Amino acid sequence: MDVKSPPAFLSPRELGRMMEGRPSSVQPVDCRSFLHYNSDRITGSVNIFCPPLVKKRFCSSLLPLDNMLSAETRATLCRPGVGVVVLYDDDSDEESWQTPRCDLQLVMDSLVTFFQHHDLAFFVLAGGYSCFQRECPHLCSSHTSLSGQLKSLDRIHVHTPHPQSQTHPSAHMSFHTISPVELLPYLYIGDASHASMKEQLQDVSITAILNVSTCCRNHFPHDFRYKVIPVEDSNCADLSTWFSDAFQFIEQEKQRGGKVLVHCRGGISRSATVCLAYLMYSRALRLDDAFAYVRARRHIISPNAGFMMQLAQFEAELRNLGFDRASMPLKPALSPCRLFSHSKSAFDLTTETESTSTARSPTSDVSPSLSCVPLVS
Repeated sequence: MDVKSPPAFLSPRELGRMMEGRPSSVQPVDCRSFLHYNSDRITGSVNIFCPPLVKKRFCSSLLPLDNMLSAETRATLCRPGVGVVVLYDDDSDEESWQTPRCDLQLVMDSLVTFFQHHDLAFFVLAGGYSCFQRECPHLCSSHTSLSGQLKSLDRIHVHTPHPQSQTHPSAHMSFHTISPVELLPYLYIGDASHASMKEQLQDVSITAILNVSTCCRNHFPHDFRYKVIPVEDSNCADLSTWFSDAFQFIEQEKQRGGKVLVHCRGGISRSATVCLAYLMYSRALRLDDAFAYVRARRHIISPNAGFMMQLAQFEAELRNLGFDRASMPLKPALSPCRLFSHSKSAFDLTTETESTSTARSPTSDVSPSLSCVPLVS
């Protein structure tokens, strides 16, 4: 397919027949927002979303898919047997294809160019997801966590977070007996009890643990990689200065093909704050959207008033800097939230050599002092 040629459209029934007859040969690509994709989608879809800032920056060229696509998405699109890729959004059809509000054309052109050496045929779903869901509801699915324990939470009404809300611990006892909650394929949130259950962690393939506390033990230093962020759950504590370190730890584990558990003592305030910040950074989400997404999966989260203020400030700084993930290097992660870090510059951080990593313990010690190193120019 030529990049500039108009796309071929498939009707919902045509796509449905292809998925029922030759499911392994068809790969749907959901171009809606991260939140819409995680709410419900065509079964088997991967998500390639073009945020407004990215669209504005690359509207006259092609998207930097080399940085935007995860290894999992690339492997899914290029897996043996796939011959048809079908893009869809909410409701685009042939009439709306050329309108400025349609992001599909930019994504389509970028994918065709990026995979030009692969034998793939690209199509657009006429009428988008809304039409497909009406005609083929049995081929649509809603988000569930990997362990399946939170299916019912997606139906819970999400209220606007109140920074001073307090929840009695007895109301959460049932949560302490289940697995950590999957937020992304490589990111889980939990509490101290989850971090102490080795078999449960291994059941969901956790490989690294981000301990956001001053009192929780690192129980299995020979089995998991650890990082400690020693912050109290206090309105006066500054957790945002650790965002850069947390993002880097998560991104490095993701690049290794691993999975990270982020936990604090109760899995309510500190770990939730780190996960919210990471979703805002990595998925271009507003704070309200990130909060709704996490709370729908772990409804007991409640960052304290100080952390909520820091997240609001982080959101403002991301927006003021015109931050978009596609324009930043994927490795390592960059946090524009502060002009200094607890370690070294995010631009200078590199993966340790194999010999260095094998000589050190999997447990990462806390940085002994604060060094002021610019993170943004």
